[in-house]
Amino acid sequence: MSYFTAFDRHAYIFSKILRKEIINTVEISRYLGVTRKTIERDLKNSISPLFESELIPIGNDWKVQEPIIDIKFYEPSELSAIAFIFKNIGNDNPKLYSKTINLFNELHKKVSHSIYKQSSVEDILAMKKNEFYIIKSAIEDKKEIKFKFHSYDKHVQPLKIANLEKYWYLLCFDLNANRFSKYPLRGIYTIDVLNNTFDFNEDNYINSLDNAINAFFDINNKIDVILELDWEANKVISSVPLNSTQTINKNDDGMFIMNITISNLMEIIPLVQQWIPHVKVISPISLKERIKENLTNYKI
Repeated sequence: MSYFTAFDRHAYIFSKILRKEIINTVEISRYLGVTRKTIERDLKNSISPLFESELIPIGNDWKVQEPIIDIKFYEPSELSAIAFIFKNIGNDNPKLYSKTINLFNELHKKVSHSIYKQSSVEDILAMKKNEFYIIKSAIEDKKEIKFKFHSYDKHVQPLKIANLEKYWYLLCFDLNANRFSKYPLRGIYTIDVLNNTFDFNEDNYINSLDNAINAFFDINNKIDVILELDWEANKVISSVPLNSTQTINKNDDGMFIMNITISNLMEIIPLVQQWIPHVKVISPISLKERIKENLTNYKI
């Protein structure tokens, strides 16, 4: 039985279109666990509304036509929703249909402008929904799993699925390497859930995992960092804490002192460098030295 809804199927197809991959109905139907006829109906009825003309089959491959809006700006799930809108107004109200196309093109111009531009989060459910839910279930049941990571065999105790700087990772204990590891979900294939269960110190592990800032996170390490922020830096940095250990207090000189616990200097270095000269490193010394080294070696 497929985990994929109709909306998920459409998003998956749009993800292939955005990556300019071949749209092969046999391959797609096998991956999604549905019939080829279902995928053909999806292409004709639900994907085609975003293109100048109906998608054309050439054997099992389908030729993608020119889109009626600039689709590369959008996420696959967003394109699924937009296609649904165009499908429902296309036949009923040609005038509204034309205005809607113009509206999306105008929105694209505005959001593409550097002032409005926003970063997107990896749409993992469009690419790896089956894998996502298999791993999620294994985490909840505390069961070990084996999987292929690219061409490598992995045997792990899955601990958490986390989004770090817009990309999804499996945080786990790698039994073969005998260490905590992180694997991007997009590289995981062929998951086998084992009957082996495992125990871990939930309080220590979960608290640490929840404080991961980016992919440099190391569960076995702790570094206490103190930064001095001016008013400009504090206004932004205090609005969205990096993790739950972050605190900011004002000192007698009117400067803001930020305390945070990290696990790797690279979790905080990008932030400090981004806010120079509005941020000053108080401690640790190793962080100061890394920042100085980066600035000295930087060549314009």
